[in-house]
Amino acid sequence: MKPNFKEMSTKELRAYVLAHRDDLEALDVLVSRRTPDAEATWYGPMATPEGEPIEENIRIAEAAIRQRIELSDQKKANQIAQINQIAEIDKQLSNRHLDLDPGGYFIIYLDRDAGLICAKHFTNVINEQGLAVDPETGKVIPAKGKVQRTHETLYTGRTAKELCVKIFEETKPSPVTMLDHAAYLGREFMRAEMALISGEGYVQDWGQLIVDSW
Repeated sequence: MKPNFKEMSTKELRAYVLAHRDDLEALDVLVSRRTPDAEATWYGPMATPEGEPIEENIRIAEAAIRQRIELSDQKKANQIAQINQIAEIDKQLSNRHLDLDPGGYFIIYLDRDAGLICAKHFTNVINEQGLAVDPETGKVIPAKGKVQRTHETLYTGRTAKELCVKIFEETKPSPVTMLDHAAYLGREFMRAEMALISGEGYVQDWGQLIVDSW
C-alpha cells in the first residue's frame, strides 16, 4: 500500500523519491511543492500522457533534489560551525578580568509565570584590594557559595529593552556607573529575553567578573 504523499513532509517525500525513483506519482507531488517565487525552477513532466516515464526529465529532477539536499545539509553545517565559533569567542572573553562596579551588582533571573525578566540590584563597596565589600558589615562578599544579603531594588521588565530603560534612563542616578557593566547587563538581559521566549533555561554569565575581583 502506497503512503499518502500529500500528508508526508517535504523532507520525507524527498527521501521517498530518492529511494523509489520509479514512483512517478510521488515525484509529481514533490515537484508540485516547489516555491512559487522568482527563483523557482520548473521541470518538465515525469511521464508522457500515455504514462511512459521520461527518463531525462526524471534524471534532471533527481539531480536537482540531491543538490537541494546537499545545499541544505551544508547550510546546517555552516550554521553549526558559526554557532560553535561564536560560543568559543564568548567563552574566551568571559575569562577576561573586569573591575567591579562601585555602584553594585545584579542578580538576573526569570519569572516565567509572570513573563518577566528580573534583576535584583545589590550595593557594594570596593576596598583598596579591589574586593567587593558588604557596605553594612564591612565583610568581603565571597565569589562562591550562597550569601544572605538583601537587595536594594528589584527591577523587572517584559523585554530586555524595557528593563534597560528602567535601570539606565528612569532611575536617577543610575545604579550602574561603568560602561562595561552597562554593556554586560545589556547582553545578559538579551540572553534572558531569548530564554524567556524560547522556554530554554537561563543561567547568568558571571565569567571572571566575580572570580578575579572578589
